[in-house]
Amino acid sequence: MASRLNQIGVPAQAFDSWDVGIFTDSNFGDARLLASSEQAIANTFENRIDPNVVAVVTGFIGHDPNGRITTLGRGGSDLTATAIGAACRLDEIQVWKDVDGILTADPRLVANAIPVPDVSYEEASELAYFGAKVLHPIAMQPAMKYGVPVRVKNSYNPSAEKTIITMKVKEEDQPLVSFFNFWVSFFICLILFFCRRAVPSYLMVGTIEKG
Repeated sequence: MASRLNQIGVPAQAFDSWDVGIFTDSNFGDARLLASSEQAIANTFENRIDPNVVAVVTGFIGHDPNGRITTLGRGGSDLTATAIGAACRLDEIQVWKDVDGILTADPRLVANAIPVPDVSYEEASELAYFGAKVLHPIAMQPAMKYGVPVRVKNSYNPSAEKTIITMKVKEEDQPLVSFFNFWVSFFICLILFFCRRAVPSYLMVGTIEKG
């Protein structure tokens, strides 16, 4: 990537993630960023990297305290991007995917699924929990910490609609999310209702047998 950018006249330099401050624990396969990474990233981009050069950084990997290569697990590439963006206090982080932002449904199952223009960090995490695979909740944590917006775009269709994830969403976008939350809450209530009907009978049998 860095070589191609240089070929077309865009100054760029490639970096391994640990060279810019991505340090993790030793949980290989699902490593977590160390707290020291944030300051290390900020110091690297402030003091060592030319601001006029595009830094092309490897995602998904890091170094543990012993200098061994680790992988960050699911969402690791996006986490690398948000960790760097948040540490540098950027105005916006862009994540490029193969869909037009966060959609109202799985496009493989629902042909007319459309992008959701604005969601909050909490709503994006909730959507991910219930099956949306565009962004893993852990990847949004650095951006949430400093309120850096995350824009999700389609690398195969750059001009398409996109989703921006922020602290709060616009008033006019609230009904869509409220509708989703309503049905989630409804199904949770159903589950709790049937559980409450079932639990006392088991408790009663246990009490009788014990007595």
